[in-house]
Amino acid sequence: RRPEAFYRFVLYQLDKELGKGTSAKMMDNLCGVDFVSVNEFISNSVPTVSSTRAMTVELYYEPFLAKGDPNPKKPSFGEVLYRTLSRETRLRAFNQSSGSYETIVQRKIALSLPKVLSISCACAGRKEE
Repeated sequence: RRPEAFYRFVLYQLDKELGKGTSAKMMDNLCGVDFVSVNEFISNSVPTVSSTRAMTVELYYEPFLAKGDPNPKKPSFGEVLYRTLSRETRLRAFNQSSGSYETIVQRKIALSLPKVLSISCACAGRKEE
């Protein structure tokens, strides 16, 4: 995580230095990725939509992790990147209308690709390695 934090710090500082006197954010235009998130409770069909902008993309391996499979399929980089830029996950979140925690489906989709795509592999390894 430290290299990622340092990378974001450097981008922020470059953006600050290069954008002095202007409202344009050079590094944001060069490296920013727009995402839209659609959150929908299983029990309620009214989705909420939000948008975010990220400077780095963390690869999403979860769909490829086979639980208990001694010979899991090794995906290609393209498959992992595709699942990273367009993914669906199930989470627990508080539902205001019911007043309880419920399962929510979150769909997160990249709307644009930057000129420079910064990818975090998030390869921490296992303790026994």
